[in-house]
Amino acid sequence: MIINKKPTYWCMDKRKKSFLIACVIGDGYIYKDKKSKSCTLEIGHSIKQKDYLLYKANLLKKYTGKKCELKYKKLPSRTINKNHGPTPESETTRIFVTHKYFRVLKKWLYPNNSKKYINYIKYLDPLGLAIWYMDDGSTWVEKNRLNGHIMMEFHTFIPKEDAEFLIKYFIETWDIEFHLHKKTETQYNIRCYRKNSIKLANIIKPFIPDCMWYKISFIEFSYPRAHDILIKDDDIL
Repeated sequence: MIINKKPTYWCMDKRKKSFLIACVIGDGYIYKDKKSKSCTLEIGHSIKQKDYLLYKANLLKKYTGKKCELKYKKLPSRTINKNHGPTPESETTRIFVTHKYFRVLKKWLYPNNSKKYINYIKYLDPLGLAIWYMDDGSTWVEKNRLNGHIMMEFHTFIPKEDAEFLIKYFIETWDIEFHLHKKTETQYNIRCYRKNSIKLANIIKPFIPDCMWYKISFIEFSYPRAHDILIKDDDIL
């Protein structure tokens, strides 16, 4: 008698699954080792975000049981845009983790050897959402934080159809309203404004380390304005 068992990955703790998927969606990259069947997750950040990378390294150790050591790499000056001249010399920090889970993640998230993740967004919990936002998100706030404009944006750079899928996901799963923002002829980001930014920030704030707090610090000074609050009939005396 043959018993079909689910792969180990399907039995993985939901928090672990969410975190690992978020790492890949954001600034992580999975590649297959040339001399084996193993797959390795590589995550890199600038030297300014070293503390954030250490935060991820500690979570990776917790969820995979493997220690991650930071490795440093010098990036020489180079010209990316002729109009802006050469970039200054810089330094990056990277961590590498090899684990059996990443073989499955590579099949999921790199179906044609290019990253495509929208079908797996459904696995993200608040921790995964926080990692994704810290990697690919940005916040814009007017100087007058109490009454000014607030915007949070995911820099997704994906086709319009995929961006619309994400907008539907956020409204159905998190009750957060995002909007399309066109970046190029074929690429879109998604962004939300004041009321929904405050809502998103409050969901992810338990998982934001001090070094990344600047991305949601506006919630310490902001409050919903009168027209942001829905008043029910039975609340009116």
